[in-house]
Amino acid sequence: GGPGLRARFFLRHVLPRRWALHAAVALGRLLGRLPPAPPVRAWPEASAGKPVALHLGCVTPLLFPNLAADAAFVLARLGYAVDVPAGQRCCGALHRHAGLDDAAFRDPRPMVSCAAGCSATPGLTDVCALLLAARPFEGARLPPTRVAYDAPCHLIHRERPIDAAPILDAIEGAERVPLDGAERCCGAGGLYMELQPRLARAVREEKLDAIARSGAEIVATPNPGCMTWLWRGLRRRGLAVEVLHPVTLLARAYGGVRGPDRLGAR
Repeated sequence: GGPGLRARFFLRHVLPRRWALHAAVALGRLLGRLPPAPPVRAWPEASAGKPVALHLGCVTPLLFPNLAADAAFVLARLGYAVDVPAGQRCCGALHRHAGLDDAAFRDPRPMVSCAAGCSATPGLTDVCALLLAARPFEGARLPPTRVAYDAPCHLIHRERPIDAAPILDAIEGAERVPLDGAERCCGAGGLYMELQPRLARAVREEKLDAIARSGAEIVATPNPGCMTWLWRGLRRRGLAVEVLHPVTLLARAYGGVRGPDRLGAR
């Protein structure tokens, strides 16, 4: 029906064309449906260490232009030499969500992704897996901050589930507060939030209620789709709660994020 046709149009005619994707994101920001563009931070200097290749993704660099730089900064602090291979291809995650064949989109090179939806693709490793293995985070400190963790479906419903919550526990100053239903879907579901907005909003309402009850100042979730969807809901409710990827929170704790990079309700 209609939603399926819209998904196929986006995947076949917008996603592969950078100009069209840039235009779609710009329109989304203008309409208040996407987070405002933050000031772009400088890429960290190259460092020696265990080599790791970073997969940027298709939509993530436009929605969250500092996320890859935050990951590179943190991974360098943890002893990795970060490279961004040229000629990267789409992982095909959104195509799988829409029931389309994604085989032609997979990049055969092993890489690390900051998007839980992308990292479910064979050959991609989620950055949270590297962060969990690198604990403790010496020198990572925040002022006393209440942080709730919301688990993306793509991290916990996979062959090898990943619980990224201990990343927050390893940051000095971060007080992890309980979030009711943290293991439940936020309603984003890849393209689902745009194709079935009424149902997606109904699922999100329960999550927003839980966030409000938790008293969290920051919600950490390692998937850009979930980040965007929660940001939109918190903004509609007027709740001044930040939504951050755990790697950005860790970059802030290491001093790599000097100014506010808010995805809150302001």
